[in-house]
Amino acid sequence: MPSKQTQTTMNTDKIWVGSGKEFGNYGDINISVCLDDIPSAHKKASDKNGKVYLNLVVSKKREADQWGKTHSVRVDTWKADQAPAQQASARPAPNRMPQNQFREYIEDNADIGQDIPF
Repeated sequence: MPSKQTQTTMNTDKIWVGSGKEFGNYGDINISVCLDDIPSAHKKASDKNGKVYLNLVVSKKREADQWGKTHSVRVDTWKADQAPAQQASARPAPNRMPQNQFREYIEDNADIGQDIPF
């Protein structure tokens, strides 16, 4: 794989760090990630256990590349501290929210469906 590629789309830098290939009959994906291509700013130390974590996004390619790779791997660059106007438009689905945002989402939407008679 060539060295780190950075693509800008919608003011978001995508940092491609690896690729993968689907194998077997159960949807397993074997990925390889170049650790040298990962910026240290995206490595996060946990407050709970002190271990260092990295959020990755694995995406299926439209078609396999010349080496048969069916998936690409990039660093998840989404940040929770975006400006409020940007945050509303870029708010992730509830199952992808951090736990504290999910609680706020539930509290804000607790009355949805309360007027349904069944």
